[in-house]
Amino acid sequence: MSRVREPSPPVILKTGARRTVTREWEGGRSQIVKRYHARGVWNRVGDRLRAAREFAALEQLAARGLPVPAPIEVRRRNGQWELILEDLSDAVSLDDLLEGREPWPVPATQVAPHLGRLLAALVGGGVRHGDLHAGNVLVQPDGRVALIDLARVRLGATVEPEGLLVGCAAGLRERDPRGFRARVLAAFRAAGGDRSLDP
Repeated sequence: MSRVREPSPPVILKTGARRTVTREWEGGRSQIVKRYHARGVWNRVGDRLRAAREFAALEQLAARGLPVPAPIEVRRRNGQWELILEDLSDAVSLDDLLEGREPWPVPATQVAPHLGRLLAALVGGGVRHGDLHAGNVLVQPDGRVALIDLARVRLGATVEPEGLLVGCAAGLRERDPRGFRARVLAAFRAAGGDRSLDP
């Protein structure tokens, strides 16, 4: 849920050659703004299509009950296309937790089942994230998880469990607090994931 704060300057969360992600305050709430800034007329047309595609994907994923930030709008401002999203500002990335940069809001053993069930839902629902890693998984204060950075998501895809886990769960091998990875995989199997995978 977005925090209500006094207006303050935008906070840059991520920046690149084609896109900048900021946290901004508007209408009494914080929100995430993905601002596309490709150069050239045709690239700007592409920016509009990318923003609209991610907005539509977020709507569909939310309708399926998958934990993603709520899409708010796509708009054009100051000549640039923007995708506005719900700000899950109380959440922290799984990567920050695993690296010890942030404290776990609840024990890791309570987070692992949520992640395992989410991964199983992606396989069962034919959802290919496209860039799934611990930095794109947010952990909320109650231990539930949410997916972010859905610019490359594909719906109706065949999702191989092994490939999915290589991108996320298998990447936990070197950072494994209290058997976190094994618990993720156990929950993945219990929720209908591939039971042939070994922890």
